[in-house]
Amino acid sequence: MCLGPGRSGGAILGLRRGFNLGNSAVLMKLPRIALVGAAVVMAAMVTPLTSVHAAPKKKAPAPPVISATDTKALKANVGKEVSVEGLVVSTAKGDKDGMRFLNFSKSAKTGFVAGIVPAAYPKMQPLESYTGQFLRVTGTLETYKKRTQIKVTKISQIKKLSVPKATPAPKKKAS
Repeated sequence: MCLGPGRSGGAILGLRRGFNLGNSAVLMKLPRIALVGAAVVMAAMVTPLTSVHAAPKKKAPAPPVISATDTKALKANVGKEVSVEGLVVSTAKGDKDGMRFLNFSKSAKTGFVAGIVPAAYPKMQPLESYTGQFLRVTGTLETYKKRTQIKVTKISQIKKLSVPKATPAPKKKAS
């Protein structure tokens, strides 16, 4: 703590110390407290000590990426946050509930599907434009009528990817 002369004949008090306030330790930085008559003007910032000395927060790890055609891995990860990548084979519109679907399998009874809720429509491209695109869909994997699905509630859950290039088979050496 230091006390020195102020500009207007008052005093400047500077305090930079940690102290205990009730049950929480607080670091209080008071670079200037101008004492002018009975008025006290403070410029202060109070920060919990835990946030001053805490290590920076690490980002949560990215969810595992599963191929849309890997039915065993899809079923094994039901209930978990995942990213599913694959080629959209077809699209469909629900009759009763207004859902829209991106199908990653030709079979209507198996395979992965992204179910898009009506609230996500305004920011989407026309549904048919997703056919033939390679996409990553991220969310909680669920099962609905024996199919694995992710319910898309916001368009940011869908990312367009470039189509992976097939790696050429290794050339055999002539004997």
